[in-house]
This record gives sequence, C-alpha cells and structure tokens, in this order.
Amino acid sequence: MPWAEGCIRIKVILDHYDSNLTMHSDYQVLQSVFSATEHIPTHDAWRALSSAEKQPFTQLLNELELQHKQASVTAVKQLLRQLQN
Repeated sequence: MPWAEGCIRIKVILDHYDSNLTMHSDYQVLQSVFSATEHIPTHDAWRALSSAEKQPFTQLLNELELQHKQASVTAVKQLLRQLQN
C-alpha cells in the first residue's frame, strides 16, 4: 500500500484502540499525515478524477512522504515495541 495510506490506517486503528496513543508525541506524525491528507478524495471519488486532477494530490503525498517517512517509520517501530509489552 502507499506510504500515506499506511499512516492513515495506523492512525485510525490507534483511534479505535486507544485514542490517547494517537495524541502521544511519539505518534504525532501519524496525526499530521492524516490531517494533511483529509481533503484528498478517496475510493470512487479518486477514481473519478482525471490524471490532471490527481496530480496536485499526488505531489502533496510525495512531499509528505519526503518530509515524514523517517519519523513515521520510527513511530511505527515504537508502537510495535509498546504493543509487545
């Protein structure tokens, strides 16, 4: 799955598991990615967009990945350690 989608899915799962975890500073990057992508159409709405309409969203996703990938990987590793305890 695309990187941003993974961040979003983990954030939503955390919300359902323990909403306090989402707000913890170790996992704030997941909330940041979620907030920055909330306006992007999904599912059928995404498929209905033309390539030209998708381009700015794709550019944003690429920029977010460049900015936040390392922090998100660190957050997920931390989360895995925490959940194993």
